[in-house]
Amino acid sequence: MQTVVEISRSALEHNVRQIRGQLGASTKLSLVLKSNAYGHGTEEVLRVVGPLADVIAVVDGSEALEVRALGYTGRLSILSILDEVILPELLEASVE
Repeated sequence: MQTVVEISRSALEHNVRQIRGQLGASTKLSLVLKSNAYGHGTEEVLRVVGPLADVIAVVDGSEALEVRALGYTGRLSILSILDEVILPELLEASVE
């Protein structure tokens, strides 16, 4: 039996807006989309939450480059140790 999860775009957007509404005006909201957005699809989730986040965080450099390739131009942060092999690409893509 295959497990299926359906995510409501409107509910996800509503939830992020509710969280943002609880934050102080100077507090930045970072949303973590590691591991294919926890299996829900990076591209799909990024489309909804990208415009609402101050920072998108991912687990590694390859995920950061994927998010940039999807067109995200906002602040992007990596949560783990950087891979020196792709460091020049990450710097060029303005990844923190």
